[in-house]
Amino acid sequence: MADTAPHKRSTHEQSHADKREADIAGTPSSALSSEANAARPSEGRADVSLHERDAGTSVDFSQTPLEKELQPLEPLSRLPLPDAIEAVRLSCEAAEHPSGIERYIVRVLSEVDDARLRAIVMSHRMALAFITRMDAFYLNFDPAGVSERDRSFLYDVEAALNRIYRVLVALGFGMRPVTSSPSEEACSVYEQAAYANVTSWVERILADAGEENPWARLATVSCAPGGVWDVLTRFATLSEQLGLIVRLDYNVQLEQEGRELCIRFDAPTWPGMPATYFDLEEGAWHACVEDERTSQALEYAARITLVLAAAGFASGLAIERCVVEARDLESGSVHTVLLERERFMAELSTFASELEGRSLSEPLARRALTAFRAADEADRGALRTDDTHDAAEGERRVDEAERVRHRAPEDDRRALSPMLRDLLLADTAHDLAVMESEDDPYMQRLNALHAQEDVDFADAERGYIALLDELEAQCATRELLSEGPVITRFCESYVGRIELPVFEEDPTVRILRAPDALFFARLALGRMYADAGAYERALDEARKLLDSAPTSMQAHATLVNILAHLERYDEVVEVARHGLRVAFERESIAYLLYRAAFAHWRLGDFEAAAACYRLVRGAGKTDALAEQELRMLLEEVGRNEPPTIEEALACLRSRGMVCAPWSDGFRRIVDAAVLLADNGFYFLAGRCVHAMWHVLGRDELGVVSRALLG
Repeated sequence: MADTAPHKRSTHEQSHADKREADIAGTPSSALSSEANAARPSEGRADVSLHERDAGTSVDFSQTPLEKELQPLEPLSRLPLPDAIEAVRLSCEAAEHPSGIERYIVRVLSEVDDARLRAIVMSHRMALAFITRMDAFYLNFDPAGVSERDRSFLYDVEAALNRIYRVLVALGFGMRPVTSSPSEEACSVYEQAAYANVTSWVERILADAGEENPWARLATVSCAPGGVWDVLTRFATLSEQLGLIVRLDYNVQLEQEGRELCIRFDAPTWPGMPATYFDLEEGAWHACVEDERTSQALEYAARITLVLAAAGFASGLAIERCVVEARDLESGSVHTVLLERERFMAELSTFASELEGRSLSEPLARRALTAFRAADEADRGALRTDDTHDAAEGERRVDEAERVRHRAPEDDRRALSPMLRDLLLADTAHDLAVMESEDDPYMQRLNALHAQEDVDFADAERGYIALLDELEAQCATRELLSEGPVITRFCESYVGRIELPVFEEDPTVRILRAPDALFFARLALGRMYADAGAYERALDEARKLLDSAPTSMQAHATLVNILAHLERYDEVVEVARHGLRVAFERESIAYLLYRAAFAHWRLGDFEAAAACYRLVRGAGKTDALAEQELRMLLEEVGRNEPPTIEEALACLRSRGMVCAPWSDGFRRIVDAAVLLADNGFYFLAGRCVHAMWHVLGRDELGVVSRALLG
């Protein structure tokens, strides 16, 4: 049994959840979302009043009406990324009388190496998304196989698009058609202001510190104020709203008994800074050499450090210290600063406000943070205790406590809190273990029987039955010897174990782990019978399989397949209804809905069939099959339009079919995530949050999951 929960954010994870609201351009192309089309001209508008006053007559900020409205970024909604960028640039170059915004767009996109971008896109699937919450473009791609240099380059391409978007927002248009434009020089000044105003987030973040946490109560359990769940979700909420020009890849960990946040992020690199800008003092365009752009990138990283530290301190009053690490993607070097709450609030928060509008050419933040720079881990250890004599011992105790929190249940004997006991029908973390020993002798016997199937069917059958009898006898003996009421169940995953109590009515019962070999031997025996055409015997084994593993999607699929072959469609619907109560992966939910749709169709319940087909999404090939069969169904019943999502959900609810995020199982996962996090069981909490992210697709959950998984 494999545990597939990620231990850090993978690019596949980014491609899934970071897709968040809308794909805009990529391979294949896709449409611009309605959210992205609704521009928010007041948000992110650069404050250039000071620049306008100082510039005198050197820059024309007045917006001249255009003869024809422009939609400069429109190709991004319909073309693969390299073609879209080229189309945007060429359309602006082709203008007979180019406006200032068109000249500016050409200037920015001329910095993009089209050939290199095309080469990378040809070998890696990617798509451009517009993230409404961040108010920024986001390039989704799988970093597996992408070098650090190529990843940095892709981030710079993303930054180029966000530079253009920020200027369009400053002009009052955003994604809407552009009807007027100032001079190209004015566009450059707006761009500079967008970079220079990044620390304006500090004041906004600190002002939101006292707001109610929207993640505090998602199901039936409320988090502990100031606890692990409260702090991490607050930090994630504050950080995920940051619509920066450059990519902000970061992770966070809560350390030192909840007193310290360690925040790590990838620092911007010099290609993410403008190659040219209009110098107001000189009244002329200035070309930046690499050293100058590098200096600007370092200053921008220092200002981002202040913003992230503000988010850290705003996450909880108990946070005494923020450690912020900025990693250079190309060199791998890490710059670390240690910020104490008292000094940050008293000095640096005010300083951050003073930085607003100051050019990145001035290394103001870098100089200010020099006093907080940590040379190595020894510096961190010295700051963690007032008694240097006890520093080593204190550090050892804290590190051991951190390791305990991250232990897998197989190695964790800690007692669960009363609320967790009632929720999970378990007394200790060890009771939630699901992983079998790698050298389990019964699994070795099972593997030998697999090899025997093609050689001697009857001998393999006898072997499977004997193995099942032996293991079932062991489970029965263990149940009889237990002091209280117990049942034996198999789980495919840790999250599946969290959901098992959904099907139990007795709150005093405890759940014992069934051996892996018991489940897989019955699965193999049923498959053998099905392959031999003995479907009634296969059906008997499939029912026993699901009874022993009620949260297993493999068991549900096995039973559904056999029932469908026997054309017992009413039972297919019942099994799908049962599975949807605990399915939390999109692929599993889509599969159950797809099979239920066909079963409803065969039973003559066309409304339910259409509803199930309509809700199939996020499962690749199954999505396409569902769309095709839905069209056939609608044609058969003489309807032109499919039901809306809301109509489909209401239809299935009326028939007792409820899937995540409204299902019993998902709500139990949510409650468990909160309680496990607050009680220091990070290993299980992180996997629950990962499941929540998989269903809800909210990036805040991705941040929290990575923080807990370490």
